[in-house]
Order: sequence, then structure tokens, then C-alpha cells
Amino acid sequence: HHLIFEPSQSLVHADLSVGRFLSDGSWPVAGQKTSTKGPYGQSQTTTGQYGKDEQPYSCISEREFVEGLRKGYISF
Repeated sequence: HHLIFEPSQSLVHADLSVGRFLSDGSWPVAGQKTSTKGPYGQSQTTTGQYGKDEQPYSCISEREFVEGLRKGYISF
């Protein structure tokens, strides 16, 4: 997984599609929004993508991320 941590905002940016699949859509629970960061860092687009076959990154709180780790929905 490519993860982008933004400690100053207590946020994590990542492709969470596998976690959503493993949780049958129940995770992440709250606060998920589309990220402007992607696998290559900050992009010039609003999705963080560069036109390749990649999923848009989502942005969640560190707390929600830790919960996903605890439940096995996402890993480092």
C-alpha cells in the first residue's frame, strides 16, 4: 500500500478500495473524502491521479486508519 501521512492534520491518504471490499463496505465509517494526493504525492488535479490505471485516494482520520488496521482491513 502507498500511504501518505499528514500529521499536522491527523490525516491519512490512501487507496482504501481493498479495505472497503474486505469490510463489505462498512469501513471506513466516517469522515472519508476524496483526496487531492495520490500515489505520486500532490498532483495538479483534484483527484491526485495522473491518468494511469489507479484508484483515487481517499482521505481519512488517523483514528479511522488505526481502526482499519486493528480490524485487518488495511495494512502497511
